[in-house]
Amino acid sequence: MSTLPQAIELHRAAGGPTGRPIYVAIDDNPTREQYDNQIRPYLQTFRTLLSDAGYSMGIYGNYNTINWAIQDGLGEFFWQHDWGSEGQIHPQVTIHQKAGWQESVGGVTVDVNNVYAKDWGQWAPGDANGSAADDNCHPQQRSHSGELVLLGAEFDATAVAAAS
Repeated sequence: MSTLPQAIELHRAAGGPTGRPIYVAIDDNPTREQYDNQIRPYLQTFRTLLSDAGYSMGIYGNYNTINWAIQDGLGEFFWQHDWGSEGQIHPQVTIHQKAGWQESVGGVTVDVNNVYAKDWGQWAPGDANGSAADDNCHPQQRSHSGELVLLGAEFDATAVAAAS
């Protein structure tokens, strides 16, 4: 959880209000055993600490990770990557990052995502109320994102297992 204070600090520095999600990245294709023994406890602790600080939790992960987290009542927003998802998009996903779909914005290569919900955790800098930033956002709107958007921690089950 050493990255949580940094995630909150970066969120605040970017003008992010409380009441909005900070996404926790599970940038892996974990087995059920890895999820049960490492990821679920990690997400449970992260959720408690985020909630105590006034934030909700978004989860960035593959289809199975998102499905298991939903079954466990974890996360309010879900951003799916394709690794290990076998072409499936979870029906509760708010954002989907399609592997290999990138564009250049101002000379920086960014991932392109599909947005499937009116509220996917966005906010406008300086919005103290923490409301969704764009009331005109429609499902399937394209969104550009860089790694900075993932202000939570990245979880690597392989590295945790090796350290255990």
